[in-house]
Amino acid sequence: MLRHPAAGSVFVLGLIIGALAAPARAQTDDTASQAPAHIAVVDGVAVLERDGRADPAPVNVPLLAGDRVRTERGRLEILFADGSALDLDQYTSLDIESDTLLRLLDGRLRLTLEGSEADGALSLRVDTPGGSVDIRSGGEYRISLTGDGGPQQVELKVVRGTANLATEQGTVGVGAGQRAVARAGAPPSYPYAYNSAVWDAFDSWSDTQRNTRLGVASNAYLPDDLQAYGGTFDRYGQWRTDPSYGSVWYPNVAVGWRPYYNGQWSYVGPFGWTWVGYDAWSWPTHHYGRWGYSAGAWFWIPGRRWGAAWVSWLWASDYVAWCPLGFGGGPLFGVNLFFRAGHAYDPHYGPHYGWTVLPTRYFGHRGHAVSVYAVSDRTLDHSVRQRFSARAAPPAPRGAETRRVAPINRAGARRG
Repeated sequence: MLRHPAAGSVFVLGLIIGALAAPARAQTDDTASQAPAHIAVVDGVAVLERDGRADPAPVNVPLLAGDRVRTERGRLEILFADGSALDLDQYTSLDIESDTLLRLLDGRLRLTLEGSEADGALSLRVDTPGGSVDIRSGGEYRISLTGDGGPQQVELKVVRGTANLATEQGTVGVGAGQRAVARAGAPPSYPYAYNSAVWDAFDSWSDTQRNTRLGVASNAYLPDDLQAYGGTFDRYGQWRTDPSYGSVWYPNVAVGWRPYYNGQWSYVGPFGWTWVGYDAWSWPTHHYGRWGYSAGAWFWIPGRRWGAAWVSWLWASDYVAWCPLGFGGGPLFGVNLFFRAGHAYDPHYGPHYGWTVLPTRYFGHRGHAVSVYAVSDRTLDHSVRQRFSARAAPPAPRGAETRRVAPINRAGARRG
């Protein structure tokens, strides 16, 4: 366990918390293929609909089967653990039914799917009012709906890869550099060549997101599963060598920042309490690896296993407290520091240590950013501190366990 030089010994209670500390119902497979897809970029106005509720700020939220994503005057990008990307244009509505089925109800999208273009090992269907697109291989695909008040027509453009465009009246195969159109009640058109180098504003936006993901320096330090975030790491921090952990990443942050602070907690059925960060690099750094602290600065240690959040919890009826986990399995800073008055993290006087304290009434509610509502440990008297106890995680919201929905992990299933 990494400790600040002033931390002192870690008490037995800290070891107990370390044994309890783990992401609630986190994935147990060490491969990032089990990590859920998430909304990585929101540019403008977009909404995530889930369980009859609308979230107007859905960035860094894991996706579940049955989610609907809508854009208005904005665009959105979804990333998958294998590096595949799904971009939505303005005024687009998409239902995400499963790993293998999407429903495009309005607008248009671009799919960049990882995998071989020749082995035909992938299966992903995109249903639309005008027809269905069955994607058979990795590649790049553009799917659009047009209507002008009449029956909607679907257009499929294939930049690379292969796909079928189908209606109840027939099916046609579409290859690289080809396009075809279809509408309900009629067979699809024959495929014909188109100029894939002619782009509009949406194509340019999608290409910008792709270029943003491309890293240079960071790719040498990141696991294969996190290569899609190389460009983000390049822009927002620096890599240095730590004698205990090797190559670690220091983010460029303001004074007072610390992990699991600039964001909020959300209860996501398959995973339990899940961190939804506001920083551009929150997804890889708060769901993979661990954090360390040295000489007054936080640094991130790369890892391959995904988790909803890697923290140790303390709970009281009126407060919740948490601390990032170290690779030793327990809280990065011993829990004795929390119970010692004046030694938890104080958002008003600087980052003394790593425990964050939040009133329960602000925990897990949309729009209640931790950085706004966290309290100074100096406001907690001895009697309040004694009410805290170690928990594997805070209690779930009422009724949260009644809906068990599968996460969206992949962009299409791989045929065995």
